[in-house]
Amino acid sequence: MCVSCGCSQPQDHHGDPRHITLQDLDQAAQAAEITREQVVQHIMQAVGEESSLFKTSGLHPGDYVPPLGQDSGSAYPEGFTE
Repeated sequence: MCVSCGCSQPQDHHGDPRHITLQDLDQAAQAAEITREQVVQHIMQAVGEESSLFKTSGLHPGDYVPPLGQDSGSAYPEGFTE
């Protein structure tokens, strides 16, 4: 099964380098000095954690979240006086 689309061609980018191939997984494994199976486990873990975050927070992928400390509209630290 193809990594991205399930087309049964795991080494074919289909003319679009954004597709994930087994070669991409192998390169990631080599960079991290781990096995391809460990890369896949880490990906599954990360996706699971992201899914849990969205379930508990009420957020959805792509939702805007303001950076910490920016919700008040002030650039000054709390308690700052001139």
